[in-house]
Amino acid sequence: MNFLVSALLLAPAALAIPAPQDPTPSGAAPSATPSAEVPGNGELDPNGCTAKTNSLDSWDLDSFSLTDDNTTLSFTVVNQALEYTVACNVISGEFPEGAVLGENATAPEFNGEDRFLCTPPLEAEADGRVQFSFDVESGKLDFKQRWICRDDDPMWPVQYTGYGVANFTCVDDNAGGCAETDVLVEYTGLEAIS
Repeated sequence: MNFLVSALLLAPAALAIPAPQDPTPSGAAPSATPSAEVPGNGELDPNGCTAKTNSLDSWDLDSFSLTDDNTTLSFTVVNQALEYTVACNVISGEFPEGAVLGENATAPEFNGEDRFLCTPPLEAEADGRVQFSFDVESGKLDFKQRWICRDDDPMWPVQYTGYGVANFTCVDDNAGGCAETDVLVEYTGLEAIS
């Protein structure tokens, strides 16, 4: 009986709770177009990372240099979609500083198969990482770079991975060494994950 009395006493209070109000004025349809200030509104900034990435077809390798003894390779990766560059400076036959070595580890070499890693500057966080292999015999450089664009929608950034190949003729002569600037690496593939 007490239960029935309690239920009857609480029922009018439950009925008195106001229903949620429709935020749109009566008769007006809700807007389907997001505000211009909201990221991800479908309009890309033509100077932003995503728009620049979508129009890229190559990278620049500035100050490409291979020492006369063909052991040290250095260059700077310029990706026009990014606001920073990535410097690469590697030595064939030596482990990179801080490398964790396994029991049968062999030092990477410029044989076209071993991969080298170039890390972006600190302000780039994990963006812009570059991997490459270089064959000193043929002059072929296989190249891969990953970067993230957050300008379209910071909640759903897009990660790009670009692949490219460059062939250097300067390694063909027997003198050794190679110095070229502003070498173009054309895309052979571009992937995007959002």
